[in-house]
Amino acid sequence: MTLLPTRYQEYLDDLSTESEAEVQLEEFQYWNEHPLSYNDLDKASLDRIPLLSEAEIRQILQVISQHPELSSWNSAADLLDEEVMEILEYCTTLEPRDSFTGNVRWRMVTDEHGDYQWYTRFRLQTGSHISGSVLLERDQGELSLTDHVAGGITWRSTRENLSILI
Repeated sequence: MTLLPTRYQEYLDDLSTESEAEVQLEEFQYWNEHPLSYNDLDKASLDRIPLLSEAEIRQILQVISQHPELSSWNSAADLLDEEVMEILEYCTTLEPRDSFTGNVRWRMVTDEHGDYQWYTRFRLQTGSHISGSVLLERDQGELSLTDHVAGGITWRSTRENLSILI
């Protein structure tokens, strides 16, 4: 379990009853389990994050507009208050904007008799968490590149150390 930001812990300590604290703790934990993406943060989404002031929200929005491609919250440490940084690290994820990259590779392998095998590989990736590949193989005498096809998709979680290969 991730440690609560200092401001959240102090708020819980100040509540008068244990039941109020439990309800509020569940709300705080919800944000850690269902974080907002940095790429999607706007005034409306920041208003939903508990215990951020209007001035802090304006400051966060200013940082976002000036630094749309932050690679880590550490790179914003000089721009935001330490307590605000704790809340953002707890309630949001910081991922690069999704973009597609890909490549195509061909290779022809011949043996000592002059027979060949032709390999074609297509690979696509979006962001840092989804990628896919297709491999086509054609032997001499086969009419189509699609006589043998293999492929797969990989998904990697950004919050957990988890990968799924299909």
